[in-house]
Amino acid sequence: MFAIASLCFIATLLVTTVVGVRLLAVARKTRQIPEFAMGLCGVSYSFGCLVRMAAQRMSDPSPQATMALIALGTFFLAMGSVSTGLAVWRIFRPNTRWARNLFCGLAGLTSVLWLSAMFSYDPSSPGATWALSREKSLIFLAMGMISIWAVFECLHGYRTMKRRVQIGLCDPLAANQFLIWGLSLCVAVFTIIIELYFNQILNITFLHSSAILLLVSILALTSNAGMLMAFFPPKAYRNWIAAHSMPESHSEVA
Repeated sequence: MFAIASLCFIATLLVTTVVGVRLLAVARKTRQIPEFAMGLCGVSYSFGCLVRMAAQRMSDPSPQATMALIALGTFFLAMGSVSTGLAVWRIFRPNTRWARNLFCGLAGLTSVLWLSAMFSYDPSSPGATWALSREKSLIFLAMGMISIWAVFECLHGYRTMKRRVQIGLCDPLAANQFLIWGLSLCVAVFTIIIELYFNQILNITFLHSSAILLLVSILALTSNAGMLMAFFPPKAYRNWIAAHSMPESHSEVA
């Protein structure tokens, strides 16, 4: 089971990296913040996961080395989440004050929690491992709040665009891209909940259990495959959307 779980985990990192690199390439051409932010999210997530795996798989780790790797990995995961929040703000509500304040607040909360976890950690103190686990869980909770906001905006955007599609004012493909993005983020939020449950309540890390690693990897792979389809829909999917939207369009004309 561990071999299958590891393959799923590697596939997840590959898909995430592909999405991130392709979005960064698009951002290089468009010079737009949303593409850059989502590309940075993908690359940061992949690197953060790799570093965290290295921290938990070292054969003879020292507390200082483990701490450095955990700090680095968590930093890149948090940066990816903050980048998602930046993209959501700039895509859906770029001129809205409350959205700007919400992004700044969540980004600041994530940063403060990371700094608190890293600089208050003393490996020689009693209960240091539990305290670090608690701090990391708070960071993931803040990251989950950013993802929940992104889910709301994506599904709300899909609902709005779907009404416009019905009267011919919106591309049906664009509407479905918001839907797939939102559903992918729902899976990502569920993945965070699963990891928090096993890590904080049951005190089990997903890299120390093949079953949990397999579950988390499948969920993450599903989420990132959805991201790939949302941002870079294949031709077959584009044709399918066009074919299924044509009857509705004709009925509206009739």
